[in-house]
Amino acid sequence: MRRASVRIPIYFMITVVYTHCPAPLSSTDFHALLCRLPPSQQARVQRYVRWQDQHTCLFSRLLVQHALREIGETGDLFTTWQLDAQGRPYLNAALDFNIAHSETCAMCALTTQGRVGLDVEYQRPLEWQGFQRIMSAAQWDTLQKTAEALPLFYRWWTLKESVAKADGRGLSLGLEQIEEAPSGEVWLAQQRWFVQPLQLAIPNYQCYLASSDALAVTLQEITVAEHLAAFV
Repeated sequence: MRRASVRIPIYFMITVVYTHCPAPLSSTDFHALLCRLPPSQQARVQRYVRWQDQHTCLFSRLLVQHALREIGETGDLFTTWQLDAQGRPYLNAALDFNIAHSETCAMCALTTQGRVGLDVEYQRPLEWQGFQRIMSAAQWDTLQKTAEALPLFYRWWTLKESVAKADGRGLSLGLEQIEEAPSGEVWLAQQRWFVQPLQLAIPNYQCYLASSDALAVTLQEITVAEHLAAFV
């Protein structure tokens, strides 16, 4: 009797891919890429008004498709996109993914082991003094004393949100509790998360990744040209 083939990953890892789109696409290119998404996702993209938000929403979904192909999954899996009770997107129980986008950068993290959370933020001028409620006492004290308060604020903000997104309860968590230990770990509600900053090849962005398992991470930029050339 012939056994059904089962695809078993050689090793577990986290695939992280991102796209930077600093200028709007032509109408032809935009709609060519949009048509690669299921109708429900096309409608989601088109809800946005600003071209930056439309484009990063579009590319975040295309990056999910790309990451699925990287681990050997077919594009059909993307059509199972749903939201859980907390509004967190998922495809099936065999893998976990998270998307993030800010200004002109879109990202996706995907793994077949455990859970992942991802956040990226464009570092624009901000009155960070109004965010004391989300910082621990130690973090707030450090922000008050450093000359590099703005980049440090964004670093901690993306750290906190990546953990909150991995957890699934989002900003309803007490973000002030989230502090990175020297070992690169965060403990939250008796759950340990492994966290790390990601260095993107574009300036003025802060990014953090959180995962429930300590796994190898691959980080790759997928250019707009590569998206347009895919499946041609």
